[in-house]
Amino acid sequence: MEISKEYSVKLSNEFEKVLGERFVLYGASSGGVSCYKYLQQKGISDQVECFVDSDRSKHGKSLCGKEIRSIDFLKDNPSFIVIISSGFFSSVYESISKADCRNIIYAHVPAGPPFADNDFAGGAQMIESFYDENDEYSKMIIRSLFWLKDKSNIRIQPIENVMALSQVASYWYEGKTNLEIYDMLTIFDVGAFDGDTLRELSARYGSRIKKYHAFEPDRLTVNKLHNTARVLKIEDIVEIHSVGLGDENTVLNFCASGDFTYTHHISENGETVVNIKRLDDMKLTVIGKPCVKMDVEGYEMKALAGAGQFIYRYEPELAICVYHKVDDIFRIPEFIKSINPKYRCILRGGLHMVCYATTGRH
Repeated sequence: MEISKEYSVKLSNEFEKVLGERFVLYGASSGGVSCYKYLQQKGISDQVECFVDSDRSKHGKSLCGKEIRSIDFLKDNPSFIVIISSGFFSSVYESISKADCRNIIYAHVPAGPPFADNDFAGGAQMIESFYDENDEYSKMIIRSLFWLKDKSNIRIQPIENVMALSQVASYWYEGKTNLEIYDMLTIFDVGAFDGDTLRELSARYGSRIKKYHAFEPDRLTVNKLHNTARVLKIEDIVEIHSVGLGDENTVLNFCASGDFTYTHHISENGETVVNIKRLDDMKLTVIGKPCVKMDVEGYEMKALAGAGQFIYRYEPELAICVYHKVDDIFRIPEFIKSINPKYRCILRGGLHMVCYATTGRH
């Protein structure tokens, strides 16, 4: 099956044809839980045989009362319908294809969180007004959010229909977002986690990166971040700040990860206390073009509010996640443009929506 990569989405209710079949959910994580709950709402969760996941450490465990198995289960059971329950269904589809599995494949395309259960403050045209009017991909993503709020079986789609919505947890990785136009880069990685973005950007941009500021408030994760820098042998350019960024200098409660998700976030119910600082109050080294990535689980607006002077002064390339809160998709580009109207914004990343903002590209 050849998958189209065009910026279009073709939604159907084809899933109605297989409601009597047995299903395997591929992806034993938070997306898998979301998909299972969706099938529960439709009254067909009993038809789920098991979960499949590529992570061997999960095999033999259970999720939603179903065993987690390896991809070999699909090879041995080609009659089971596969529903890819990870938001990264393009990469999962590739893994299934390489394993030469013969199962029919669908994808669960979530309308959130938070977009499944909340209403937008405005319509599609209002949201589109904050993005480049000539960027068709941004328009496709915005309109898809409204389509996916449909309460029918529209969220379970043949994989070829919705490949353009697949999540891509990467930053500055293609086309209009590529950073190779700059000879020298300073990266501000806000929400650096264990160094996953550090590994990716280091591999992609190499010696162009002259300074890398990594912000991660979780002390246990910071140790992994230090190790990533050591393994990559770039400790001389990496400066790790064991703080979160916000709109005031304070301390807040913080939640660490669970068994099937790596979500770290600020919460009143958090079990640890972390330091929060305003980027505007931190006098940090900048060499070449500054580039700010923010993926902080819904705290992006506050982090931006504490970085307004920095953004005004340096006009950095921005990659800001806008899918954690329902209004972020327009409030974040609106705020960026209020600092500097020259910024132009586009959406990328499928449903892992990232607002890329720049003043310098043509």
